[in-house]
Amino acid sequence: MPEDWMKSDNVNGIDPLKLQMLNSIASQGSQKGMSELLPFLVSSLSNTQRKSGTLSFTSKEMDCIIEALKQNKTPEETARIERMLQLIKMMQ
Repeated sequence: MPEDWMKSDNVNGIDPLKLQMLNSIASQGSQKGMSELLPFLVSSLSNTQRKSGTLSFTSKEMDCIIEALKQNKTPEETARIERMLQLIKMMQ
């Protein structure tokens, strides 16, 4: 998976440890199919937060990982990701 997203202005100011974790999650997630992507993301972030004890991700950081996961996806897959995100936001 290209790491161009890590050079984006969106990641300026993100803690290097968090950025490393986000890169790992994005890399692993890029190998997942659409049906596996959302459960993988939720599980990965939960595991990361549980292991670190205090580490949490801001909405900006979450947007970065989502944008990274959308890279190399078809327009249809990207649209499905967007619909899933809208559903999640409505449930919160």
